[in-house]
Parts: sequence; structure tokens; C-alpha cells
Amino acid sequence: MVVVDAISKWPEIFELNNITAGTTVKLLKELFARYVNPKTPVSDNGTQFISELFKQMCEERDITHVRTPPYHPQSNGQAERFVDILKRGIKKLKGEGSPTLRSNSDCLDTVLLAYRTMPNAALQGKALLRSWEDAYGLGSVC
Repeated sequence: MVVVDAISKWPEIFELNNITAGTTVKLLKELFARYVNPKTPVSDNGTQFISELFKQMCEERDITHVRTPPYHPQSNGQAERFVDILKRGIKKLKGEGSPTLRSNSDCLDTVLLAYRTMPNAALQGKALLRSWEDAYGLGSVC
């Protein structure tokens, strides 16, 4: 699962064994506990996001959930762009044949770190880490 903060562009990646409503809600509650409840998350129309369990979590936390129109993933542009970056990064790392980067997990971690620490034109040349600190005024996350 990919989660991208719309303000800071901060991405989170989660490898899930299944994408049930229960798994999704548990993961999101943990994520929101670390950061903050989002005001208006955007998702696709996966069954986990239209479930009663997910709706209940949103109601309890005063979250207004928005779903993208079916067959229009570009409506969730930030997440879709980040998924594309991940795919290209993994393909490049696996193509380099580095023996230490064989698993998708290793590749995901490497791409995520590079993305978060590389200066980003959309953020006036700041790295995401610095932008996240500025956006939320929370100081360093490390």
C-alpha cells in the first residue's frame, strides 16, 4: 500500500500479505497514530476502502474520505506518480544486478530513502524530509 501526504509529498510504503478491510484499517490507525489523522484522504475504490469497517474508522476520526472515479487512477495523481517512481526505481536496481538488492523489500527501502532525501523541484529544491518538517513544524523525524 502506498500513502502520500498531499501537503509535504511525504510517502509511506507498506507491504501487505492481504488487502482486507481489517488489515487496511489496522495499518492506517497505526500510521495516523504516528503522524496525524488526515482531513481528506483520497483512495481508489478497493473493497477495503468501501467497507463498513473503513467507513466506521473515518466517522470515528472525523475523516472525510474521497474515492477516485472508477477507471481513473490519475485522479489520485500523487500516489500514482509515486507508484511509477517506485516501479522505475525497482527496475533500475534489479537491472544493475547488485547482489545486496535482490528482494523487492530491499529495493523499496532504497528507492524510498533516495526519494525522501533527494532535492525535489516541486518543493523549491528541498528534500522531502526538510519539507515535512516545515509543513508540520515538528522538527526532525529522525
